[in-house]
Amino acid sequence: MSELHPLIEQNRHFLVQGIQFLEKIDDHQFNTSDHALFNSSIGKHMRHVLDHYRSFVGSINGNIDYDARERDEKLETNRSHAIVVCRDMYNALGRLTFPAGGIESSVQIRCNDTGDGEKLWTQSTFTRELQFLSGHTVHHYALISMILRILDIEVPDEFGVAPSTLKFENDKGRQCAQ
Repeated sequence: MSELHPLIEQNRHFLVQGIQFLEKIDDHQFNTSDHALFNSSIGKHMRHVLDHYRSFVGSINGNIDYDARERDEKLETNRSHAIVVCRDMYNALGRLTFPAGGIESSVQIRCNDTGDGEKLWTQSTFTRELQFLSGHTVHHYALISMILRILDIEVPDEFGVAPSTLKFENDKGRQCAQ
């Protein structure tokens, strides 16, 4: 069995984190939205994250159009469905095949539509898009962790925290202990 690229492994790790927290909350918590404190439910954040993974995985041999996301409402209202899609994306990332240039191949992406009907495409690479997915996922997990804390639900220390921040905090802790 071949070893997966570290960026694929990192994204798969984040999907496992998503599955683990989704299995610990209930459907009401998944759908709660308190407009005075937070505008989006956990479900809406998860749908947004998973839509981006679906765009990436579904377009691996062509252009990646993040603006044409599916926006599957079932993902934001049905926690069980979100768990299934997290698992699907985890498995899909493990089976990816890339064009002849491999994971460093160029790809055209579209993200952040200008709103004028014009499709703005940008040159990128699959590795850069995997970096984007990691950062994007951590960002939304950080927002989810705030919602979980407001709902008085315990959140693992590493959930919604960038790997570089975890490493920095760990190194800082080691230096203090010396």
